[in-house]
Amino acid sequence: MVNNNSHFLGNIPLIENQIIERIIKPITLTESSFAYDIFEFKFDKQLGRYELKGLYHQGIREIIKTLGFYKRYLSNDKNNSILVHQVDNILDEVTDEVIKTAVLNYVDGTKEELKFSYRGNDYNIPIEAIKNIFLKQSCIFFNQKWLQQLSEHTTPILRDLKDKSFVVFKNCLVEITKNGIKTKPLNQLLNRCVWREQQIQRDFEYLENGNESEYAKFCKNVTSGIENRTACLLSIIGYLIHNHFDPSKGQAIILYDEAITDSKTPQGGTGKGLIANSLKWVRMTTKIDGKMFDPTSRFKFELVCPSTQLIWFDETNKDFVFVMLFSQLTDGWTIERKYLPQFTIKPEDSPKMIICSNSILSNEGSSNKRRQHILELNNYYSSQIIIGTETPIQDEHGLLFAENWTQKEWNLFYSFMFDCTQFYFENGLVSYESKNVATNYLKQKTNDDFVNWVLEQNYEQNVRYFSNEIFKDFQTTYFGESFQKRTFINWIKFYSASRNWTVDFSKSNGNPYYIFK
Repeated sequence: MVNNNSHFLGNIPLIENQIIERIIKPITLTESSFAYDIFEFKFDKQLGRYELKGLYHQGIREIIKTLGFYKRYLSNDKNNSILVHQVDNILDEVTDEVIKTAVLNYVDGTKEELKFSYRGNDYNIPIEAIKNIFLKQSCIFFNQKWLQQLSEHTTPILRDLKDKSFVVFKNCLVEITKNGIKTKPLNQLLNRCVWREQQIQRDFEYLENGNESEYAKFCKNVTSGIENRTACLLSIIGYLIHNHFDPSKGQAIILYDEAITDSKTPQGGTGKGLIANSLKWVRMTTKIDGKMFDPTSRFKFELVCPSTQLIWFDETNKDFVFVMLFSQLTDGWTIERKYLPQFTIKPEDSPKMIICSNSILSNEGSSNKRRQHILELNNYYSSQIIIGTETPIQDEHGLLFAENWTQKEWNLFYSFMFDCTQFYFENGLVSYESKNVATNYLKQKTNDDFVNWVLEQNYEQNVRYFSNEIFKDFQTTYFGESFQKRTFINWIKFYSASRNWTVDFSKSNGNPYYIFK
């Protein structure tokens, strides 16, 4: 269910083999023209009869609708729409080329001449003439501008409610609330539709012992089995599965390594990516490479599609600026895509967001803090990697996650994930006191020697520290005269921020000092 931007290339069911009944009654357009099926005939005075001259616009529009294609607006902005296809309750986003191919299949499905009568004359239109006129004029119709005349698709899309979550499998609809987990027949979708990428292409049976799954054991390992930290991870999984977004409380989930990390060589290997990767088996996920992400690009979110439920920023680096995501966390998304229509996502329909980072993102200020929900993963697995060829997860669990899983293990996995969703409904996002986020942030903003030094100072609040003497001592011990006091002062500011303090700089009798508050 992960998005690789190829969702337009999949097979659209029933198009090639779909049987569409032709419009078998001629329709008078004017005194000199009539339509039959998707073709238009005009009167030829020299021949004294009607001749096939082109394609019938309304006929093309109707046959496209009969084939299940529409335009759909994703927000209140009626200037931008996308093209969609619906079969039963399943919805796909498509391109104009897909629609053209479907209509071409319809035309190519003509097995014999068109035979009919109009105003006393019999007509026998050869198959080759039918195909030829379509190929000559199809370019008029199959483009974004003309296709805006399609009927509007207004069937509601199945979405989670504030206190209820839905997951669609091949064989059932799963409904999750704080009171329990129920499976229902797919016909319970009624007048709702589901994006194809959001339907899990597996059968499912709920099992009560989901906490015995290999994935549940993995979750316990990466949180050291510490109750409040494990509860944090379970609530995070449930929060991200719950496809309901409250813009007033919009938070990004951020996964870090717990281990104190060298500022130049972040460790990794703790299982952050596996947690994010596992969510794609439940929710439609768009993965964005954090190292290559360019916040100045118009197309920075072009991989996001209308069916995206979760956005995963993978392996962000120290230059990743979290504040640039504020708008998406509160005001919705505007998605510009190369060669495809732009679309917007309303705030309440926004996908959730998870960030896996080897570098600590800035969380200075209340705005940053309240939009970040942080979990540190311990080094349970990474500590077993010595030379780089070890596979500790596979060794412990006896298999690679999702590879060669039996149907029972898949059922255990999904049951555990839905248990997490129920846990989230009961408890909300669970927080715990992080262990090394502040220290790692300081290391990555400053220098390992400075961190070791500043932690030994045992700084206190509301005490004056005279900077000239302190700076000179630090400069002499670690760097020499090339080290600038300006850098030292900036590092003191980073230290203050890492402690959730503020720092004031002032002078006493001309002697500069700083004081933490």
